[in-house]
Amino acid sequence: MRAGDITRILTITNGVPWQTEEWNRLCSLLPDAVRNSSRSYVNWQDRQATVLGRLLLRHGLLSWGLGLQSICLDANGRPFLSDAMDIDFNISHTEGIVVCALREGGRVGIDVEGLRPLESFDYRLVFTETECCLMEDSVDAANLFFNFWTRKEALIKADGRGFFLNPLTFEVFEDTILIGEKTWYLEKISLGDGYLCHLALDSPGHYCVEKLAIEKFLNQ
Repeated sequence: MRAGDITRILTITNGVPWQTEEWNRLCSLLPDAVRNSSRSYVNWQDRQATVLGRLLLRHGLLSWGLGLQSICLDANGRPFLSDAMDIDFNISHTEGIVVCALREGGRVGIDVEGLRPLESFDYRLVFTETECCLMEDSVDAANLFFNFWTRKEALIKADGRGFFLNPLTFEVFEDTILIGEKTWYLEKISLGDGYLCHLALDSPGHYCVEKLAIEKFLNQ
């Protein structure tokens, strides 16, 4: 099996606020633009998640001998590597965890959500009539909601058009999804109790999950 057939999923916890010394040390590993953008968030978890996402990406890119300097945005605002067009990546975070997926030779999208009680939300903005009916009839509507949500979000992120791809134009009951003329493949990723995570790929493939600790970066 070629290395490019395996999608690497890197994960790290984001459970406690860093001390100033830790913040400065971790940010020193990243380009100025990342450090500056992270400071725009009011919530400490969002600030740290921005930094952690890029640290995970940095760690993954090292296996190809690449760094963060070549990250650009395409016309839809999706990040890509200008000097390694065959390597795709995607980052997601929710309360307590950050994930980064990297893949060579194909598109990738990932989304993670923490299970929690549902807030007031108009499901019909995102889910089809059939999907809404299933949630309304479910004994565990929150679990089904986040299952559908992470599947749709992973697909939308992999596709790259963002919400220019109308989520009402496709349903996510199966693990193989046809959107337009393109077939996508979904994988459920186990990250422990309390989280739902899905991976979207544009061709069948394998994946591995690597759990990292903050000390990995503090000791660099």
